[in-house]
Amino acid sequence: MRVATGEEMRSYDRETIEKVGLPGVVLMENAGRAVVAEVMRRLGEGRGRIATVLCGPGNNGGDGFVVARVLADRGFVPHVYLAGPFDKVKDDARVHLDALRRCGVDVRTIPESGHFIPIRKSIGRSAVVVDALLGTGAAEAPRGPISLAVEAFNFARGLRIAVDLPTGVGTDTGHVAGIACRADVTVTLGLPKLGLLLEPGARFAGEIVVADIGIPGTVIDASPPACEWLDAGALAAFRGRRDPESHKGTYGHLLIVAGSPGKAGAGLIAARAALRSGAGLVTLATDGEARARIEGRLPEVMVEAIRGGQSEAQRITRLCEDKDALAVGPGMGTGAQEGDLLSRLLGAHAGPLVLDADALTLLGQKHDLFEKLMSRALLTPHPGEMARLLGKTTGEVQLDRVGLARAFAKERGVVVLLKGHRTIVAAPDGRWAINTTGNPGLATAGSGDALTGLLGALLAQGCSLFDAARLGAWAHGTAADRAVKRTGERGLLAGDVVEALGAVWRELEGAVASDEVAVDEDG
Repeated sequence: MRVATGEEMRSYDRETIEKVGLPGVVLMENAGRAVVAEVMRRLGEGRGRIATVLCGPGNNGGDGFVVARVLADRGFVPHVYLAGPFDKVKDDARVHLDALRRCGVDVRTIPESGHFIPIRKSIGRSAVVVDALLGTGAAEAPRGPISLAVEAFNFARGLRIAVDLPTGVGTDTGHVAGIACRADVTVTLGLPKLGLLLEPGARFAGEIVVADIGIPGTVIDASPPACEWLDAGALAAFRGRRDPESHKGTYGHLLIVAGSPGKAGAGLIAARAALRSGAGLVTLATDGEARARIEGRLPEVMVEAIRGGQSEAQRITRLCEDKDALAVGPGMGTGAQEGDLLSRLLGAHAGPLVLDADALTLLGQKHDLFEKLMSRALLTPHPGEMARLLGKTTGEVQLDRVGLARAFAKERGVVVLLKGHRTIVAAPDGRWAINTTGNPGLATAGSGDALTGLLGALLAQGCSLFDAARLGAWAHGTAADRAVKRTGERGLLAGDVVEALGAVWRELEGAVASDEVAVDEDG
């Protein structure tokens, strides 16, 4: 699903009003009715229950005036509070304010300072409280009557709904400066906004419901947002069911270089995840001592010994020559010999590859290797590894995950999958995506190794770098979400995630098959 910045959404509104000819008052009416539909879905008819609607003087407040008017028609008793004087309400919002008052609904103003007792009493008695204060119009932290309204909203015991974006949450950053409305549900208009998906804004948004308010798809298609929210749209990168006449060679041969004495399990986890993700053949190349210990532990995987050094050049070339993709890094070590091995692998393998863990540490030490990665590499750093690649602190990375990931992808010509809560996927051409699947149970040893194997399998099967990263991030998180229902977050193991992958792919196959049938029937 596409995700818009505040400016992109304002542009789509303008295009719809000025070029399509759909008036702003109509878009505002549609927005308000969409919010009411969500209230009705959750609470049913009003039956005389109180609904408190908090409105700002701008367009978000205009949406709120519509909400109040329509809720009154649905049997609620609306208590409407305006954060500011009446003369600040202009244009389309003024039309709906006047309509609301002509329908007999009283609108009270919130004072500039102090405690406003009536609003707290109203909210305490309300079945639903609506935040229509600022939406995407906020440029700074709430203050004055807006701040009083936000404080009161957060004390509500009834259903708390934000219109478009919780007040106080940065539209494009998710940043919260001071105070913000903490909603149970956010009904976002037209397209989701970035601030709803990025932390800490995501914590204030609650459940996100996307409402169609009448902006034509052609308007959005003419200048689509660069960002995607990974959901069922990731299916575009998935091939669906296997061809009955296919064979193991059809689905690629992946070479995984991973593991070392004491960390042999990293290679096994990556290899198992690759097999569970559909790779036709998997070869695990590892340290000789590790090989002796793990060969036969996973009988479906071929195991080879590998090390760096000039004497290994021909062997490395032979290992790489018939492989469709390469996955390097989990538990391999970061010494001089491993650095030499990485360099030789990058020279011997000309196809797509994924680098993780120790390979990223080595890359941070040998920046000249980036020249060998242009246009064919997928990097999967966690924030600490990203910090080392950039020469920054982990804290600095976390403050600007999106900006740094996108800039790095463009500068280095690689696809970046920046792990963590709200994984970011960035491509060199400016496209990027946010993944919201997964849970804190993934903070466990081996979960990153599983992702590496999964991504390598997708590359071996012919997915592009960006598609593999999008689909892989989504599937990995979805598998964790399935597994955690059985184990709980504390008990989740990387192996549980790997074993859940099969069910995730099966569901995707079914979804693709259903879409194909629907297309055929539409004919």
